[in-house]
Amino acid sequence: MIGVMRLVQNAPGGVKKKLLRAVAAGGILAWFFSGLTACSESPINISTPVTGPNYVTVSASEPSGMLIPSAATNIDKAKIAAMLFSGLAYLDEKGEVKNDIAQAIIPNDNCTVYDIELTADLLFSDGTKVDAESFARTWSDAVRNVETRPEASLLTVINGYDVTSGAAPVVSTDSHRRPPAGTRENTLTPDLAGVEIVSSTRFKVHLSIPTCDFVKRLATPFFSPLPASAFDENGKISADFGENPFGYGPYMLAREGAWEHDSQLILVPNEHYRGPRRARNEGISFKFYRDAHEAYRDLQNDALDINDNLPSAALKTYKDQLGARATSGPNAVADYLVFPLDGHFAVGSEEGRLRRAAVSLCLNRVDLSKMYFAGLFESATDFVTPVVLGHTENLAGNEVLKFNVAQAKANWAAADSLAPWDGEIAMARVDNEMGEWVDGAAGQIRSCLGVRVSVKAFPDRVTLEKNVKTMRVTNPDGSVGALQLTYPAGWRAKYPGMKGYLWPNFATVGIANRVGYSNPEYDALLYQAGGTVSESEAVKLYTQAESLLIRDLPVVPLWHESVAVGWSTKVAGVQLDWQGLVQYWRVTKD
Repeated sequence: MIGVMRLVQNAPGGVKKKLLRAVAAGGILAWFFSGLTACSESPINISTPVTGPNYVTVSASEPSGMLIPSAATNIDKAKIAAMLFSGLAYLDEKGEVKNDIAQAIIPNDNCTVYDIELTADLLFSDGTKVDAESFARTWSDAVRNVETRPEASLLTVINGYDVTSGAAPVVSTDSHRRPPAGTRENTLTPDLAGVEIVSSTRFKVHLSIPTCDFVKRLATPFFSPLPASAFDENGKISADFGENPFGYGPYMLAREGAWEHDSQLILVPNEHYRGPRRARNEGISFKFYRDAHEAYRDLQNDALDINDNLPSAALKTYKDQLGARATSGPNAVADYLVFPLDGHFAVGSEEGRLRRAAVSLCLNRVDLSKMYFAGLFESATDFVTPVVLGHTENLAGNEVLKFNVAQAKANWAAADSLAPWDGEIAMARVDNEMGEWVDGAAGQIRSCLGVRVSVKAFPDRVTLEKNVKTMRVTNPDGSVGALQLTYPAGWRAKYPGMKGYLWPNFATVGIANRVGYSNPEYDALLYQAGGTVSESEAVKLYTQAESLLIRDLPVVPLWHESVAVGWSTKVAGVQLDWQGLVQYWRVTKD
């Protein structure tokens, strides 16, 4: 079936439709497999006929928007994109950088120029070549669309970023800028000046500041190249490609339209892929669930193969129920409590800092973890997680993250002395994300401070995000105003290191800086640390930056997540990587 799908993928449009009908009817299979012999290099034995799809079924939430690497901002989109696309390198289960498309990635002495050699003769799943131009084109496109693809901010250090993103005027051509492609509209900004193409298999990346963790960034899926056919005549990614994407990765879509909205998305192994993550199964079906309890019931009934989003109610019993078919481990997610941008909790005011600290001191994180997460979540002691070097339990000032009712009351009273307030704290609960703990936290805050706390339920994260700034509420006097939501937000580091948390969430230009925190001293420490070759010296600087965060408390750290995963009797080889994600390509199915 894998070879058949490659045949169909590469066929002309009219022929492709006929072949798809033939595949569906089974008529082409006998012809195809009669001439197929086993390949010793293939991780899958396809020397005998396959009677039907034997996909590994995985629980997921449906992604929104285009399914491309630079738009893979949430975990459900990212875990699918990581199977469809490969970049220059990847991060193994220990978080160590391993080459994939790259043959070599060599920085200069001060980490401002990276010389990159590609493995020759690699092909996208449509049969076109992967070359240096593929990276230059894709990265430039991501930067032009940074407003809708915020992960492109990982490229800010490349020379010419401001010009390509449209944040700065076009300047005269320098020695590293490539001429714009002739088929593109003049309205497009120039390509990234800092990407210098040396040959079809070699290019250099020139950075505006020393960035010694850049090689780790290159190992994230967001730097994966796209084929030329992804772009229309105006140089923009077509809507059709966003629905039916393909690249150079372990898998490809099973067919055009394999993304079946509100149902599933099906991937099959990509025979063009020659990298280290070659598939060991016949395909993956990401099944879309809105109800975590339904997904867990399907897992228990062997109707679902892998579930990595167990409902909180199952966390105390899942290992007893599943036995050897369950595991848990740390992941790269830090959870924070985010407060309204303005009003009495606003960042930048002493009143807001005191009230945020008071709420933090009201939370008995240990009890909440025991009650709702079976003790799997560890109370936060800083703003990063234990999976990265530099995490500490001894950050000066982290007493504000410990349960202390007396101090909470004192902070609240101090805030009232600055600006009296007797309003209501509205907390958001996301029902498909083990959100029950919010009710427990609301009760703790009520009891601790004697204030009104309500809980507003949202079916999923997408709905919450859409409503955070637009919800309206009717006040007691009948007037209508904006609902000031306090809500939980998690951040999964994209690459190992403290900067993977501290930059996106709290830098002035951070893509996940939800509260508008801006501290020049903090930003300067991050820049200095990023250009430090010594990792131990960089950690010292990042820790200094954390000391500013714990003082200012722009958000309240809650806990470090652990992941709980269960699987069916039909699969084996379920392993977690450094982020706590299942390595789907390793999974086998009987």
